[in-house]
Amino acid sequence: MGKRRKIIPARAIRVTAAAPLLDRDRELVQVSDLFLQDRSEKCREILEKFRNKIEQYTWLQVKGSGKGFNIETRHPPPRKWPNTVSPDEVCIRLKASGKARVFGFRDGTVLYVVWVDPDHRIDGG
Repeated sequence: MGKRRKIIPARAIRVTAAAPLLDRDRELVQVSDLFLQDRSEKCREILEKFRNKIEQYTWLQVKGSGKGFNIETRHPPPRKWPNTVSPDEVCIRLKASGKARVFGFRDGTVLYVVWVDPDHRIDGG
C-alpha cells in the first residue's frame, strides 16, 4: 500500500491576490527604450522625465501605492506588440505624469517601454 497524502482542509488555505515578491523587486528599476515605437521629441521628453523619476525607486516601491506610478497590467496589450516583442510578454501601464502614460513589459529589473501615450489616448483605462 502506498504512502497516504496529507489533505489540507480548504479553510486552512489562504488565498491572496498579490503578486509574488520577486528577489529582483528589491533592486532599482531600469528603463530601456530599445523597443520604443514613437521616437518623436515629445515622447522622448516624457520618457526621459519618467526615467529620471522611476529609476530612483525599486520595483517594490513602484508597486506600492505611494509613489504615484499607478502600475497596472493590461492583458491583452492595448495595441498589438511590435514584431520585435514576444507576444507572450505581459503589458504593464504606468503613469508617467499628468495624462501621460507609458506601456511596456518588464524583464528582471528592466522596464522596456514600447509606447509613450502623451494624452492618455491609447487606452482610456
